Amino acid sequence: MRKKGILVAADESSIALSIKSRLETDGQFKVNIVRDGAAALRSLSATVPDALVLDTSLRGVPAADICRTIRDRERTARLPVILLDGVPGLGLVRGLGLGADDYVSKPFRPEEFEARLKAVLRRHVHDERDTPDRFVGTLITADFADVAVAVRGKPVFLTKREFLLLKFLVNHCNEVLERSRLLTHVWGAEGWDDRIVDSAIWKLRRKLGAGGRQIATVVGFGYRFDEPPKKER
Repeated sequence: MRKKGILVAADESSIALSIKSRLETDGQFKVNIVRDGAAALRSLSATVPDALVLDTSLRGVPAADICRTIRDRERTARLPVILLDGVPGLGLVRGLGLGADDYVSKPFRPEEFEARLKAVLRRHVHDERDTPDRFVGTLITADFADVAVAVRGKPVFLTKREFLLLKFLVNHCNEVLERSRLLTHVWGAEGWDDRIVDSAIWKLRRKLGAGGRQIATVVGFGYRFDEPPKKER
């Protein structure tokens, strides 16, 4: 079985080496370590790993710029990214806004980090295999390959996070989705403030107009995207 390549960009040797030691123990991963932002970008230009672990305190090129570069490049646009930060909460909001798939606060237990990395990789594989390229509903049309959304034929411009949220909702239409599940699959975070989801849903509904009314609030549980089943001809 091919070992999954993990690039760890961190200038703290103790953190980088603890991650490397933990991940390479059972032979599933091969970990490469770089110590500054410029080296991380050079490595990503040469070889795209299966996941990037990025410390926000990295020297040289700021982690924010690295995240933006990754998402702007076609080769790395879908690369799973886990941020490491010593500022809980503040780092979460900043990291998710940059498009990171998960966020881990320092200090952390190596076994917890490994579990979260594996969860991110599983989500990534699931998304690649099982997501339809196009959704055509009563009011909303979405082309996931071209990142295009329209309501009653009129284009709607969404942020990346809003697009991913809509994508998950419509791919699970008529199914009640708990806020924790949306956090895990759309933001890549577990156990954080549900208000992140509520705020994103509110903004998405406003942008979708009439289509936004299809996103129902299920009190005490979460949200559901209502779409009438297609009639058989």
